[in-house]
Amino acid sequence: MINQGVVPGPTIYAAGQNPTGHAAPQDWRNIYVEGPWSMRRAVRELIRDGADWIKIIIDGVTERSDYKSYDHFLADEEIQAAIDETHALGRRISCHVESLEQARFVVNAGMDSIEHGMHLDNPLVEQMAEKGVHYVPTLWVFRHELEMETIDSHREAAYRAVLDRHKNSFKKALDAG
Repeated sequence: MINQGVVPGPTIYAAGQNPTGHAAPQDWRNIYVEGPWSMRRAVRELIRDGADWIKIIIDGVTERSDYKSYDHFLADEEIQAAIDETHALGRRISCHVESLEQARFVVNAGMDSIEHGMHLDNPLVEQMAEKGVHYVPTLWVFRHELEMETIDSHREAAYRAVLDRHKNSFKKALDAG
């Protein structure tokens, strides 16, 4: 009813499920892909089913890495296929990315928005500002969940491991515009 103009309300850009690799967390709302063509198919199906925006899951700090390094969930070719297919179909794409290495790759590959971005440096945020790449740091989630008594010990350890670096990334991005 909102989209038809019958009832006033917010504009919502739905992404649907998140294409990613099989090493990604199993408790997220993911679509698991294997290879660039599988990624292209996932993007096409999401858009066919009404997604306004695509969000892929690229990497993350996990218990497997002792919260000190990042597990990569997608190959570079899968990421590039997602970006190319999304843009070819007239949509925009964002990604869950935490590491500097992968953030740098996706900015150079044509990503429209970075979600989380725990480790951003000055050259990268300046490049993002120059290219118009959006940054969604999701600071509220970390603070809110750390204050909740129901957070599980693994998620708490992950958040505490990156919290200061994440705040610094946000400040750098803010300073770069």
